[in-house]
Amino acid sequence: MIASPLKYQGNKLKLMPSILELLPKKMTGFVDVFGGSGVVSANVAHARKCPVIYNEMDKIISGIIMMLTRMPKLAFEQEVWRTLRDYRITDARCEEGYLKMVASANADVDNPNLLLLWVISRHAHSNLLRMNLKGEVNIQFGDRAISHRLGEVYAEADAFRNAMKNVKIEALNYTELLTKIAPDVRKNDVLYFDPPYFASGQFVYRCK
Repeated sequence: MIASPLKYQGNKLKLMPSILELLPKKMTGFVDVFGGSGVVSANVAHARKCPVIYNEMDKIISGIIMMLTRMPKLAFEQEVWRTLRDYRITDARCEEGYLKMVASANADVDNPNLLLLWVISRHAHSNLLRMNLKGEVNIQFGDRAISHRLGEVYAEADAFRNAMKNVKIEALNYTELLTKIAPDVRKNDVLYFDPPYFASGQFVYRCK
């Protein structure tokens, strides 16, 4: 199964074999209405080779998925390494560097640095990317690091990028998405609904 580089509590990686088995054999398309980490979209696109739409209304999350999917491999790896170097994120006890990353991200919430936010999530408590209604990161350090296993992280990103290369990415409210795609939905298309768990304490959607 293909893991997402964007970690989510409650993501469906462990359930993907069952989900894939339950999908109809003659499926002509798949719409991941509440896309989240993208793990369902990536695995369906890879295993079933049918058109897939990933949708996530939160533009930070959908933007990170777009970045992970569309940013060239070499540019991604160089930027990750530069970020870890500049903030001195060298081991699991790099809280000072983590707090500096958070401060940098929060200094310009109107122009979010998506790669920086992703690196923050990989060092945050339980890999969460939680923000307040102002768009400021407000999750504590998590005593974790990726600098010592970058080969593994890059390989995971490569597999995800390859699986998602033909997936269409949307960033709409689910009602807007359904209205948009309604004229093109076919009999054997599957619309997959896995709504967010607001009580879980993970990502706080910044709804107006």
